[in-house]
Amino acid sequence: MKENFWQTKDIKKLTSQEWDAICDKCGLCCLHKIIDDDTNELFYTNVACNLLDLETRQCSNYENRFHLNSSCIQLTAENIDDFNWLPDSCAYIYLKEHGDLPKNHYLKTKSKIIGKKIPVRLIHECDVSCIEDHIIEKHE
Repeated sequence: MKENFWQTKDIKKLTSQEWDAICDKCGLCCLHKIIDDDTNELFYTNVACNLLDLETRQCSNYENRFHLNSSCIQLTAENIDDFNWLPDSCAYIYLKEHGDLPKNHYLKTKSKIIGKKIPVRLIHECDVSCIEDHIIEKHE
């Protein structure tokens, strides 16, 4: 990948490798959310997709995730506005709104540390009987 590619290319022209590199791997996309049918209010949970490695917060089978989990979402430059639950700190949202990545993003710092971790204990969906018991505060 070209250095600082996110500054020289339109977000909709990024290759899939470049798009994936922008992700800061926080794991929020892989957590279940609940939408109240009456109020349309969104609630976050600490319940993770079974493919999420709870320690690294990365998908354990990224290449096959859509085949293995039908509810897995695919963020793209074209559909990112559909995911209004993404926090402002999400690298995709930040890039879209500011035209650059945050100064602490691993692509800028050249750090091997990827992204911040959501500071809650996660649990796999297969280990949950009542998802409503796992509602957490929204994380930015």
